[in-house]
Formats: sequence, structure tokens, C-alpha cells
Amino acid sequence: MIRIITFLILLLFFSITAEAQVNSSVLVKSIVRVEVVIGTKANVCTGFIWQKPNQIVTSLHAMNPSGDIRVLYLNNSWRAAKIKSVLEKADLVLLEIKPGQEPIPQGVVALTTFNGQKISENTEIKALGYNSGARGISTRSLKKGWVDPETLNYLIPPKDRDVLKKIGFPELDLDIIYLDGSLLPGYSGSPVFDPSGKLVGIGDGGLEKGASNVSWIIPAKFLAELENSNVTSLPANFAEISQLFSAQVTLEPSVESVASAQQNDKSQGGSADETKSSFVQYDESETEYYGGEFEEYAPVMSPDFEFYLTKNRSLDEMAETSVDPESLYSITNYVEAFNVKLDYDELRFDIYEDINYGVVLAVPEGEDFYYDADSGDFHVNYEANPNVDLIYMGVTGDYSQTDFNTLIEDVLVWVPPIIQKEWAVEQFTINQDFSHWIEVEGNRKIANILMVSEDFEDPEFTGNSKIYLYITLLMGNDKAFMAISSYCMSDTQLLNAQQYGLDCLTYTSDECDYFESLIKVFCAAHLTTFAY
Repeated sequence: MIRIITFLILLLFFSITAEAQVNSSVLVKSIVRVEVVIGTKANVCTGFIWQKPNQIVTSLHAMNPSGDIRVLYLNNSWRAAKIKSVLEKADLVLLEIKPGQEPIPQGVVALTTFNGQKISENTEIKALGYNSGARGISTRSLKKGWVDPETLNYLIPPKDRDVLKKIGFPELDLDIIYLDGSLLPGYSGSPVFDPSGKLVGIGDGGLEKGASNVSWIIPAKFLAELENSNVTSLPANFAEISQLFSAQVTLEPSVESVASAQQNDKSQGGSADETKSSFVQYDESETEYYGGEFEEYAPVMSPDFEFYLTKNRSLDEMAETSVDPESLYSITNYVEAFNVKLDYDELRFDIYEDINYGVVLAVPEGEDFYYDADSGDFHVNYEANPNVDLIYMGVTGDYSQTDFNTLIEDVLVWVPPIIQKEWAVEQFTINQDFSHWIEVEGNRKIANILMVSEDFEDPEFTGNSKIYLYITLLMGNDKAFMAISSYCMSDTQLLNAQQYGLDCLTYTSDECDYFESLIKVFCAAHLTTFAY
């Protein structure tokens, strides 16, 4: 009898264990790629089959009033679709495959149930979708975060609340599932599953905040309301709304999508030539095509952090949505005071987002960003430019009871001596005008500290120079992360610019490159932030 009981207990244990695993190879049969084609471009996002093989749920913000909607089943079979119903308040749309096409391919599986129970903090959940418009479906492990109450009104910063309140979409009192970490572009509309493989929500990508995004998940309980909605058209102010979101990807449509669109439209009365000219121009000789200009990048990873390159932004673009644009432009104003004119649109940054802990970095465009396992730090490779240096370092753990001022003091004890040794300079002094710390929502704190060395003789430019050290320190309940930039500013270069003027708006020069490098590395450190 004991052996039988033991066997039954073991059988129950293994049954529970098997049930608690997400089987991605099965779930992918329910997932589709959605392209909304506008001219020669396409918004790319993820969707999933809901209740019927011809019904697709995805994010409303990826739609377009003049776009043609195409759905890719099983990663190899395109179908044209139309909007069946809209749930504006939750940023959801239900698509329906247009009649008169080839049958839905065999093997697809519709999701029909969901887990509507409240998800506990720190629960690991998984999103499946087309990361940044990639050809293949991939999983993204996420962790349930904490915000109370769990609504948009209490999650997003005041500036974004004001925008959403003005346009009325999505609703600020909407129940959401908050994430620790970030949803990457392309996961808009992706199904999100609990550890047992039950659908719990829909990835909603996030609001555009220049460098960072505000990410959340729409609870699956809204699916019933979406199905019963009688609204079939996009909101009147949709163009303004959709520009707020950052998690759909804009690419040139794939050749497979174009060819399928031609065939489907031809079967509905249009000619292939007409469809080709109205849909997109492409090279028929091209035999392999991987989604336009998109190139899939491997993440830059440490044991704790996992950074993905998600977009590219100019300094002006980030300033438009920055919480603190005045501080962002403080160093540029300082340099411009020396008669230096700069083209801010040419000051561009590659944005990297960490999916595990929600840290966002703005790395100067085109620079090599990598993790050094020996030092345990992230680095930007500036071997070709000896005047600047930029590194990042982070740790994870329980920081909920850590005093932020004490952490700042500790940083100021051990960081400056490292930079002094690197640049062979004397003691640093804190510049109070450019140094402050702020507390943002969700128990997150950000410190910006500028330190300046004593003058030293600079053999490269003759005369005296100073080393500027700029530190951005982030602290949340589960992490501390820091960006450290240092750069050499020549008094001779500043005085020459002040006396003769330096116009980098109309031409480039070594002097322009010098000042742009200084500003980029300063702004890169300053723009290190949370994904919210």
C-alpha cells in the first residue's frame, strides 16, 4: 500500500510539473505575424488566433486608417484581413480574415480560454511574438511587477497621463498587468502566458518616451468585451494616438506578403499589376528577403542584464518626450555659449533596452557596445577617440531598504579615484549646478552628478584642459545601475570656438567632431534611465 501511495504521489507531482511548463512548440500554432501595409512600409506586430481560426487579436495602435492588413499563419501562409471589432479603451482590435481566399491552413490552433485570476508579484510569465519584426517567433520571459493600484493612472509619469487624458485612449483607469522589465518592439499584440501555459494577457508594447518605453500587459479578461464590441472603425484621432506607441516595428513589407497580397487581391477582382503598383515596389530578382531593412541583433548580456537594440533616436527626438529636457540640454547650452552651433538632429543614439530589470541606455550611434566579462561591466568602445570614455555597471538584489543618499556617497568614494588614475589627473570637485537627484514613481530614484578635475597641461591641444566626470545612478527595489562618462574638454578648443565661431550646422570638421563626441558621451550617460 505504501508503494502504491508513493507511486500516486510521484505521478501527481510529475503531472503538476508537466502542466506547469509552457510548451512553446504547441503555442506557436496559435500565433500570427500581422503586417499593416501603408505604401512601401508596414507596421509589424504579433497577434494570436482567438476562438476561431479566422479571428485574430492584436494591438489597436498598430493599425492604420489607410493600411492593408495581412496575417501570416504558421510562418508560411499569408491571408488578407479586416477589422471586425475595436475595444478602444484597452487598445485591442479583433481582426477577421477576408472571405474569398484560400482556406485557413491546417494545423493552426485557436486559443479559447484564459486565466483571469490575479497574478502574484514576481510571477514569471512568457510572451511569444515576433521580436522587432524578426522572421521567427521567440519567447520573452517577463516578471510580474508591482504597482498599486494596478492601473495606467498610477503607472505612467504625469506628462504621459496628461497626453492620454487629452486624447482619451487608452483609459487611465484601465486595469493592466505591470511588468518588471520591457516588452520589445514587435511584441505588441503578443499573447502572454502564465507558468502553466494559460493565456493571461496581451502585450501592449508601451508608450514612447524618447529613450525608454512604459510597458504593460492588457489582461485577457477584456477579450469578451472586445468580441461583443459593435465598434468597427478606428478612433477619430487615431493618427495622434498611434504615434505615442513604440512597440510596433515599421519595415518594408516582405516579398512573401507582397506576393500573397497580389494573389489574394487578384482572386477578389483586381489585377496583379494593379496590386503591385499600389502595394509596394520591389525587386523581382530578389530570391531571399528578410523583412526590409531589419537586421536581428543578438542581445548584449551580463549574468543579470540583457540589452536589446530597439531603435535609434536623435537628441531632439528624445528631448520632445523627456521628463527633464532642461537637464538634457544643459551641457549643449554650455558648449553653445562658446559660439558653437550644433545640429541636434545629427546627434543620434542607439537605444538599448534591458528586458529583465527595465534599464534603458542611449549609446552614441554606431559605437560598439559590449559586455566585458573580466571587469563585469558594459563598455562603449572608444579606442579611436581618446578624448571620451563611457562605461556602465549594474548589480541586482534587494535595495528596497537602501538609503539612496548613502549609496550616492559610496559611489563618490570609489568611482572618482578610478577615473583620476585613468586620466592621470588630480582631485575632482562636484559641480552643484549640474548635479541633483530626483525620485520618480514606483520607488525609483535617479541621481545625476557632474564632477570636474583641476586643470592639467594637455599635450594634444596645448594649454590647459579639464576632465569632466558625469555619473547617472539609478536605484529601484531590485537593482542599482550606473553610467559613468568622462571626457577631456580643452580650454584652447573652447576659446578658439568663442573667438572665431564654429558652425557645425553647415559643415563638419575635426573641431565639430570633437565637440559632438563630448556632448554625445555626456548625454548618453544622462539618458540612462528606467523603462518605467
